[in-house]
Amino acid sequence: MNETDIDKLEARLLAQRQAKQISLSITLGLMTIIFLDSIYILSTVLHAIEGTEIFLYLTIFTVYAVGGAFALGTLARYAFIRHLKRVQADIHRIELKRILKRRHGERWVRPNHAPVHRHDMNCEPLPQRLRA
Repeated sequence: MNETDIDKLEARLLAQRQAKQISLSITLGLMTIIFLDSIYILSTVLHAIEGTEIFLYLTIFTVYAVGGAFALGTLARYAFIRHLKRVQADIHRIELKRILKRRHGERWVRPNHAPVHRHDMNCEPLPQRLRA
């Protein structure tokens, strides 16, 4: 693969990740709207109930509201952290690619290989790759 193909693949990967993040954000937004609507409906039903059984329904309503809010918050936090880690990995990979380009001119050096000597362009695998 030449460098332009790699750049095209990187651009496509970034676009796919952004599209996934946008679709996940829209899905979480819709889930939040549905959850809040169900809370509103349950609260109107709860206000219509009279008598001694209101405590049971109030307890169920409170557990549902707290559990749903916690689940949505956890899901949103997990999605955000996962997206942030992937974006940071992409940024790190692109920075590494630019550093290697600057250091070695236009010659592409694979990131899992390091020059044997500073002035020599021969490459050998890094120690962590040799162990695997």
